[in-house]
Amino acid sequence: MFIDIGVETIYLADYIKALYQVDGVNDIYYHDGVGIYSYQEAGDNSYRYAGANPNNYICFGTDVTNCSDEYLYRIIGVFNNEVKIIKYSSIGSYYYGSSDMAVVDRWSVATLNNDVLNGTYLNGLGNWSSYIENAIWHTGGCFFGATVKETYNNEINQTSTTQRKIGLMYMHDYGYAGTPNSWSTSLGSGYSIYASSNWLYTGIFEWTIVSGGRFESDVTNALYINDVGEIWSNYLYSQASYNVRTVFYLNSDVEYMSGSGTQIDPYRIA
Repeated sequence: MFIDIGVETIYLADYIKALYQVDGVNDIYYHDGVGIYSYQEAGDNSYRYAGANPNNYICFGTDVTNCSDEYLYRIIGVFNNEVKIIKYSSIGSYYYGSSDMAVVDRWSVATLNNDVLNGTYLNGLGNWSSYIENAIWHTGGCFFGATVKETYNNEINQTSTTQRKIGLMYMHDYGYAGTPNSWSTSLGSGYSIYASSNWLYTGIFEWTIVSGGRFESDVTNALYINDVGEIWSNYLYSQASYNVRTVFYLNSDVEYMSGSGTQIDPYRIA
Protein backbone atom coordinates (compact mmCIF):
# COMPACT_ATOMS: atom_id res chain seq x y z
CA MET A 1 0.00 0.00 0.00
CA PHE A 2 1.49 3.33 -1.11
CA ILE A 3 0.75 6.46 0.87
CA ASP A 4 1.07 9.74 -1.06
CA ILE A 5 1.92 12.44 1.46
CA GLY A 6 2.17 15.16 -1.19
CA VAL A 7 5.92 15.76 -1.41
CA GLU A 8 8.68 14.56 -3.73
CA THR A 9 11.05 13.50 -0.96
CA ILE A 10 9.31 11.07 1.37
CA TYR A 11 11.05 10.49 4.66
CA LEU A 12 10.52 7.05 6.10
CA ALA A 13 9.29 8.41 9.44
CA ASP A 14 6.67 10.56 7.69
CA TYR A 15 5.59 7.64 5.54
CA ILE A 16 5.01 5.39 8.56
CA LYS A 17 3.16 8.12 10.45
CA ALA A 18 0.93 8.69 7.41
CA LEU A 19 -0.16 5.04 7.60
CA TYR A 20 -1.75 5.81 10.96
CA GLN A 21 -5.46 6.68 10.87
CA VAL A 22 -6.90 5.56 14.20
CA ASP A 23 -5.45 3.15 16.74
CA GLY A 24 -5.26 -0.35 15.30
CA VAL A 25 -5.55 0.52 11.60
CA ASN A 26 -2.47 -0.89 9.84
CA ASP A 27 -1.53 -2.26 13.30
CA ILE A 28 -0.19 1.14 14.38
CA TYR A 29 -0.98 2.80 17.72
CA TYR A 30 -0.28 6.45 18.46
CA HIS A 31 0.82 6.81 22.08
CA ASP A 32 -0.43 10.33 22.72
CA GLY A 33 -2.07 9.55 26.06
CA VAL A 34 -5.53 10.25 24.65
CA GLY A 35 -8.42 7.88 23.96
CA ILE A 36 -9.51 4.47 25.20
CA TYR A 37 -5.94 3.26 25.84
CA SER A 38 -4.71 6.52 27.37
CA TYR A 39 -4.03 5.17 30.86
CA GLN A 40 -1.91 2.33 29.41
CA GLU A 41 -0.09 4.14 26.60
CA ALA A 42 3.47 5.37 26.80
CA GLY A 43 2.28 8.95 26.32
CA ASP A 44 5.45 9.84 24.40
CA ASN A 45 3.79 10.62 21.04
CA SER A 46 5.40 7.56 19.48
CA TYR A 47 3.86 5.49 16.71
CA ARG A 48 4.27 1.79 17.52
CA TYR A 49 3.40 -1.39 15.67
CA ALA A 50 1.39 -3.92 17.70
CA GLY A 51 -0.23 -7.26 16.95
CA ALA A 52 0.60 -10.73 15.74
CA ASN A 53 2.21 -9.92 12.38
CA PRO A 54 2.02 -6.31 11.15
CA ASN A 55 3.44 -5.27 7.80
CA ASN A 56 6.50 -3.61 9.31
CA TYR A 57 9.33 -5.36 7.48
CA ILE A 58 12.25 -3.31 6.19
CA CYS A 59 15.38 -4.19 4.23
CA PHE A 60 18.60 -2.72 5.59
CA GLY A 61 22.20 -3.27 4.54
CA THR A 62 21.76 -4.21 0.88
CA ASP A 63 20.33 -2.89 -2.38
CA VAL A 64 19.88 -6.29 -4.03
CA THR A 65 16.38 -7.22 -5.16
CA ASN A 66 16.09 -10.30 -2.95
CA CYS A 67 16.25 -9.22 0.70
CA SER A 68 17.41 -12.33 2.55
CA ASP A 69 16.98 -12.83 6.29
CA GLU A 70 20.49 -11.45 6.79
CA TYR A 71 19.23 -8.00 5.81
CA LEU A 72 15.65 -8.21 7.02
CA TYR A 73 14.50 -6.08 9.96
CA ARG A 74 11.18 -4.98 11.44
CA ILE A 75 10.02 -1.53 12.51
CA ILE A 76 9.26 -1.11 16.21
CA GLY A 77 7.92 2.39 15.65
CA VAL A 78 8.63 6.07 15.07
CA PHE A 79 10.15 8.10 17.92
CA ASN A 80 10.83 11.82 17.43
CA ASN A 81 10.98 11.33 13.65
CA GLU A 82 13.46 8.48 13.98
CA VAL A 83 12.40 5.01 12.92
CA LYS A 84 13.46 2.30 15.36
CA ILE A 85 14.10 -1.12 13.86
CA ILE A 86 15.03 -4.60 15.11
CA LYS A 87 16.77 -7.47 13.35
CA TYR A 88 14.26 -10.03 12.10
CA SER A 89 16.43 -12.97 13.17
CA SER A 90 19.07 -13.50 15.83
CA ILE A 91 22.69 -12.65 15.03
CA GLY A 92 23.76 -15.40 17.44
CA SER A 93 23.92 -16.33 21.10
CA TYR A 94 26.14 -14.20 23.36
CA TYR A 95 27.01 -13.51 26.96
CA TYR A 96 25.70 -10.20 28.32
CA GLY A 97 29.02 -9.28 29.85
CA SER A 98 30.24 -7.51 32.95
CA SER A 99 29.08 -8.40 36.47
CA ASP A 100 31.32 -5.71 38.00
CA MET A 101 29.71 -4.94 41.37
CA ALA A 102 31.04 -1.37 41.25
CA VAL A 103 29.00 -0.49 38.14
CA VAL A 104 25.27 0.23 38.47
CA ASP A 105 24.69 0.42 34.72
CA ARG A 106 25.92 -2.97 33.55
CA TRP A 107 25.14 -2.27 29.89
CA SER A 108 27.67 0.55 29.67
CA VAL A 109 30.52 -1.89 30.33
CA ALA A 110 28.99 -5.07 28.88
CA THR A 111 31.08 -6.88 26.28
CA LEU A 112 27.87 -7.51 24.33
CA ASN A 113 27.40 -3.74 24.03
CA ASN A 114 30.95 -2.60 23.39
CA ASP A 115 32.64 -5.51 21.63
CA VAL A 116 29.84 -7.33 19.82
CA LEU A 117 27.15 -4.81 18.90
CA ASN A 118 29.10 -1.54 18.68
CA GLY A 119 32.25 -3.32 17.61
CA THR A 120 32.07 -6.29 15.27
CA TYR A 121 28.44 -5.90 14.21
CA LEU A 122 28.54 -2.13 13.60
CA ASN A 123 31.81 -2.38 11.69
CA GLY A 124 30.30 -5.09 9.52
CA LEU A 125 27.58 -2.72 8.29
CA GLY A 126 30.09 -0.67 6.31
CA ASN A 127 28.64 2.50 4.79
CA TRP A 128 25.17 1.58 6.03
CA SER A 129 26.26 2.53 9.55
CA SER A 130 25.90 6.18 8.47
CA TYR A 131 22.12 5.66 8.37
CA ILE A 132 22.08 4.99 12.12
CA GLU A 133 21.59 7.59 14.84
CA ASN A 134 24.04 7.72 17.73
CA ALA A 135 21.25 7.39 20.28
CA ILE A 136 20.82 7.75 24.03
CA TRP A 137 19.80 4.45 25.67
CA HIS A 138 18.30 4.30 29.17
CA THR A 139 20.03 1.31 30.71
CA GLY A 140 20.04 1.49 34.50
CA GLY A 141 18.66 -1.16 36.84
CA CYS A 142 15.03 -2.14 36.32
CA PHE A 143 12.63 -4.79 37.62
CA PHE A 144 10.30 -7.22 35.89
CA GLY A 145 6.78 -8.23 36.82
CA ALA A 146 5.13 -4.85 36.15
CA THR A 147 2.66 -3.81 33.44
CA VAL A 148 4.06 -2.31 30.26
CA LYS A 149 3.21 1.30 31.27
CA GLU A 150 4.87 0.79 34.67
CA THR A 151 7.83 -0.78 32.89
CA TYR A 152 8.03 2.12 30.43
CA ASN A 153 8.07 4.67 33.26
CA ASN A 154 10.73 2.70 35.12
CA GLU A 155 12.99 2.28 32.10
CA ILE A 156 12.74 5.77 30.61
CA ASN A 157 13.15 7.51 33.97
CA GLN A 158 16.44 5.77 34.63
CA THR A 159 19.22 8.32 35.07
CA SER A 160 21.86 5.89 33.79
CA THR A 161 22.26 6.33 30.04
CA THR A 162 24.65 5.09 27.39
CA GLN A 163 25.18 6.71 23.98
CA ARG A 164 25.74 4.17 21.24
CA LYS A 165 24.48 3.36 17.76
CA ILE A 166 23.45 -0.24 18.40
CA GLY A 167 21.36 -1.55 21.29
CA LEU A 168 18.69 -4.11 22.14
CA MET A 169 14.97 -3.80 22.72
CA TYR A 170 13.61 -2.34 25.93
CA MET A 171 11.19 -4.40 27.97
CA HIS A 172 8.49 -1.86 27.16
CA ASP A 173 9.22 -2.21 23.42
CA TYR A 174 8.33 -5.85 23.83
CA GLY A 175 5.23 -5.13 25.91
CA TYR A 176 3.82 -2.52 23.54
CA ALA A 177 4.28 -4.85 20.56
CA GLY A 178 1.42 -6.92 21.97
CA THR A 179 -2.23 -6.04 21.38
CA PRO A 180 -3.76 -3.51 23.83
CA ASN A 181 -5.63 -6.20 25.78
CA SER A 182 -2.22 -7.34 27.08
CA TRP A 183 -0.96 -3.91 28.19
CA SER A 184 -2.46 -4.18 31.67
CA THR A 185 -0.88 -7.60 32.30
CA SER A 186 2.44 -8.25 34.01
CA LEU A 187 5.26 -8.93 31.56
CA GLY A 188 6.50 -11.67 33.88
CA SER A 189 4.77 -14.89 34.87
CA GLY A 190 1.50 -15.38 33.01
CA TYR A 191 2.28 -13.17 30.00
CA SER A 192 2.75 -16.27 27.83
CA ILE A 193 -1.00 -16.36 27.02
CA TYR A 194 -0.51 -13.12 25.07
CA ALA A 195 2.76 -14.03 23.36
CA SER A 196 1.14 -15.27 20.14
CA SER A 197 -0.39 -11.81 19.55
CA ASN A 198 2.95 -10.04 20.06
CA TRP A 199 5.03 -9.75 16.89
CA LEU A 200 8.28 -9.31 18.84
CA TYR A 201 7.90 -12.76 20.37
CA THR A 202 9.92 -15.34 18.43
CA GLY A 203 10.01 -18.34 20.77
CA ILE A 204 13.69 -17.95 21.61
CA PHE A 205 15.59 -16.86 24.71
CA GLU A 206 16.89 -13.36 24.00
CA TRP A 207 18.39 -10.46 25.91
CA THR A 208 16.81 -7.08 26.50
CA ILE A 209 19.04 -4.06 27.05
CA VAL A 210 18.24 -3.53 30.73
CA SER A 211 20.01 -4.90 33.78
CA GLY A 212 17.87 -5.74 36.80
CA GLY A 213 15.69 -8.43 38.37
CA ARG A 214 12.70 -8.76 40.67
CA PHE A 215 13.66 -5.45 42.24
CA GLU A 216 15.35 -2.36 40.84
CA SER A 217 18.25 -2.98 43.22
CA ASP A 218 19.02 -6.33 41.54
CA VAL A 219 21.77 -4.79 39.43
CA THR A 220 23.77 -8.02 39.29
CA ASN A 221 21.10 -9.48 36.98
CA ALA A 222 20.12 -8.88 33.37
CA LEU A 223 16.66 -9.26 31.86
CA TYR A 224 15.68 -11.53 29.00
CA ILE A 225 12.62 -12.89 27.20
CA ASN A 226 12.20 -16.63 27.61
CA ASP A 227 10.89 -19.22 25.15
CA VAL A 228 7.24 -18.78 26.21
CA GLY A 229 7.33 -15.00 25.96
CA GLU A 230 7.79 -13.97 29.59
CA ILE A 231 10.47 -11.59 30.88
CA TRP A 232 12.81 -13.01 33.53
CA SER A 233 16.30 -12.32 34.82
CA ASN A 234 19.55 -14.19 35.23
CA TYR A 235 22.67 -13.50 37.29
CA LEU A 236 25.36 -11.93 35.17
CA TYR A 237 28.02 -14.00 36.86
CA SER A 238 26.27 -17.15 35.56
CA GLN A 239 27.48 -16.11 32.08
CA ALA A 240 24.23 -17.30 30.49
CA SER A 241 24.27 -17.11 26.70
CA TYR A 242 21.06 -15.93 24.99
CA ASN A 243 20.08 -14.81 21.51
CA VAL A 244 20.61 -11.25 20.32
CA ARG A 245 18.57 -9.20 17.87
CA THR A 246 20.13 -5.82 17.18
CA VAL A 247 18.09 -2.64 17.55
CA PHE A 248 18.83 0.87 16.33
CA TYR A 249 17.27 4.20 15.30
CA LEU A 250 17.53 5.34 11.69
CA ASN A 251 18.44 8.97 11.09
CA SER A 252 15.45 11.25 10.57
CA ASP A 253 16.53 12.05 6.99
CA VAL A 254 16.35 8.41 5.81
CA GLU A 255 14.01 8.33 2.81
CA TYR A 256 11.26 5.87 1.87
CA MET A 257 11.84 4.52 -1.63
CA SER A 258 9.49 1.56 -2.15
CA GLY A 259 7.84 -1.49 -0.63
CA SER A 260 4.59 -2.38 1.14
CA GLY A 261 6.16 -3.58 4.38
CA THR A 262 5.35 -7.27 3.90
CA GLN A 263 8.02 -9.91 4.40
CA ILE A 264 8.30 -10.51 0.65
CA ASP A 265 8.07 -6.80 -0.21
CA PRO A 266 9.83 -4.99 2.65
CA TYR A 267 10.32 -1.23 2.76
CA ARG A 268 13.37 0.03 0.89
CA ILE A 269 15.24 3.14 1.97
CA ALA A 270 17.86 5.59 0.79
